[in-house]
Amino acid sequence: MHIDQKQNYFALFGIQASFEIDKKKIEDNYLKLQTLLHPDRFATASEQARRISVQQSAYLNEAYNTLMDTCNRAAYLLQLKGVVRDKQATMADDNFLVEQMELRERLEAATTAESDQALAQLSSEIETQSKQIEQAFEQAYREDELDSAHQLLDKMKFMQKLSSEIKISCARRAK
Repeated sequence: MHIDQKQNYFALFGIQASFEIDKKKIEDNYLKLQTLLHPDRFATASEQARRISVQQSAYLNEAYNTLMDTCNRAAYLLQLKGVVRDKQATMADDNFLVEQMELRERLEAATTAESDQALAQLSSEIETQSKQIEQAFEQAYREDELDSAHQLLDKMKFMQKLSSEIKISCARRAK
């Protein structure tokens, strides 16, 4: 089996390029492809066949991980449209940054106070805000408002990082 590493990740899994995806279909197709491409299947093959298997398996894993992560998928969609992220760019939405600082202060307070209820409440708020930002991204992307979609991606990354920090705080408390 050979996959075309020039095709985009969505085509690799047989789905349309879109922010909303069928994760189950990707998972199923990933498992099928991984079964066919996994380097273990080529252990007795030629050096070249083993190398190709490793490369294709790595490409498949990269595609899978990109599409299954919300922020990575959004960034990949923008990349497909030619939008390149300026690593020096800063967040232009001052109100959003102030909200982020307030949320981080609440996280710190909840962690310091060891308040499960405060962490749960904050987590719920973050999830709600994240969904709203994701919906706004999807609409902006669909309507080809790429600057707006790019700004929303930055917000999604902030929210994803904050959500991850909440999960870490909860896991530490559970120990």
